[in-house]
Amino acid sequence: MTGVAVDQAVSHLLRSCFLHGPTSVTESGKTASLDRRDGECVLVFRIRSSDFPPLSIERSCDAVFFHLARDGRPTVLLVELKGSDITHAVEQIVATLPIVTRGLGALRPKVRAVIVTERGVPKQAKRQILHFRKIHNVPLKTSKDGRLRSFL
Repeated sequence: MTGVAVDQAVSHLLRSCFLHGPTSVTESGKTASLDRRDGECVLVFRIRSSDFPPLSIERSCDAVFFHLARDGRPTVLLVELKGSDITHAVEQIVATLPIVTRGLGALRPKVRAVIVTERGVPKQAKRQILHFRKIHNVPLKTSKDGRLRSFL
């Protein structure tokens, strides 16, 4: 991916995907939220493959949360809201990860990934999550309640 493509992708995120005001995303009855506290900046970007043409992503995670505390390093949370197909959720995060890490590379954010699912994680998916962590060096966890504060 060229620098121009990354610039276009980040510009598109800011113009088309940024959710003004809310610090939560809901889809199919599942919600991910990050409460804003004093001295913090929380930005939420709703990502859909169809909304993200600069890089022609076939699949993407549902949202990217950007968190910055006054005295800390920024954190980026890639979030997928999923019913049961955890394997597909990991694939969606993998597809989105390089865009976010390259586009925000100069900020050197901590990058985390969260799959919000109300079901347990099958053995095969647990292996896939462990493989993801090892290959990408990014923590990937699941959440049943969608509260993201503990993943920062």
